[in-house]
Amino acid sequence: MSPSLGLIPVLSVIQNVELPLLLTSLSKRERRERASTALKVVGLADRAPHRPQELCGGQAQLAAIARAIVADPRLLLADEPTGHLDACSAARILALLPEAERRLW
Repeated sequence: MSPSLGLIPVLSVIQNVELPLLLTSLSKRERRERASTALKVVGLADRAPHRPQELCGGQAQLAAIARAIVADPRLLLADEPTGHLDACSAARILALLPEAERRLW
């Protein structure tokens, strides 16, 4: 079983990533497109329809990172962002964080 990382178990991964966008003026289509893009960026697009409890620890970590970047935050605080990731995924995320600063959208 993976750590929750704040993911809501009754929502799919894409719904969890899309959640912060519900507070914006984006249309449903735009929210879903951004959530899909964020999942692609972290390499988790194929897990979009799954529930958080169906993810391994590293995948849950990636989903949480996708949710953190989907709203294009001005500031991103990350405490051990690669804690549950394998070396390859950790390297990808560490490379992604500066890119997120330059804005993904």
